[in-house]
Amino acid sequence: MAIGQDVDLTIRGILTLGVGVASFWLMPPSPSQTKSKHTPNGYLTDREVKIIVNRTLRDDPGKVSYRVVPLALFADILRAECTIDKHSARNSYGRR
Repeated sequence: MAIGQDVDLTIRGILTLGVGVASFWLMPPSPSQTKSKHTPNGYLTDREVKIIVNRTLRDDPGKVSYRVVPLALFADILRAECTIDKHSARNSYGRR
């Protein structure tokens, strides 16, 4: 008895969703931040972290950033959405 295509794709979709959710929780934010509660030793050694960071910065020097950006609060997002700009009502031809 063959499984229908819709059932097959549903099963694959559920598996893909599971992998995506697991990746979101298990992947570290950066190579230098691999130590966490479930991996107290980290994924990488200090030497591997140094190699990855140096190669990344050598490939793209624009990734070096020393500025600290504060998190956007819900009030900030709401204020930005509610701000009315007199130029925002113009269409692509410059007419209202």
